Amino acid sequence: MTRKTELSHEDLTARAIDEAERLVRLGGRQALSMRLIAKAASCASGTLYNVIGDLDDIILHLNARTTIKLAEHLEMAAASSNPVERIVAMAHAYVEIGEANAQLWSLLFEFRLPEGRELPERYRKILARPIETVHAASRDAFRSDTECADFVARIWVALHGVVALSITDKLSVLIDGTSDRFVDDLVAMHLRAADIDPGR
Repeated sequence: MTRKTELSHEDLTARAIDEAERLVRLGGRQALSMRLIAKAASCASGTLYNVIGDLDDIILHLNARTTIKLAEHLEMAAASSNPVERIVAMAHAYVEIGEANAQLWSLLFEFRLPEGRELPERYRKILARPIETVHAASRDAFRSDTECADFVARIWVALHGVVALSITDKLSVLIDGTSDRFVDDLVAMHLRAADIDPGR
């Protein structure tokens, strides 16, 4: 019989999300279950429903954690005083964290709430953070916010495709070697399209 938890709501939530992350890393979305998460958190499944919500709510918590880590990784990469160097570094950081966390990355971008259920506003703000980070670190390279936003949208979609192909072992069909040089070429191409010298 599962013993009743004595953890605070915050501690129980953290433990549940830790277990959800562990399960996703091992087996992807299909490995998640309330029963396994509750067992690891030393509580009944009903307690999780009362404290956190259903499995979709747990996934939202996990995706928020993944997004925050992604944003922090991008922020650390944007250390150069040169905006073009920041853009290149962030592009590599994005691909790097995606390749290193394939299952979590897939869950973040593939998960959808059931029809009729709205994404809470607090999660919308968290999900916007990586894009805002890239925009803020890239802004100095562009003449206007609009030009910067257009560039960020294009490069984000392109890098998303690189990671999606890489983590499914399909990128090697298109390129030889690692993704590093391909990312450099991809960023340079988009910079030139924005009338920015990639070597400046």
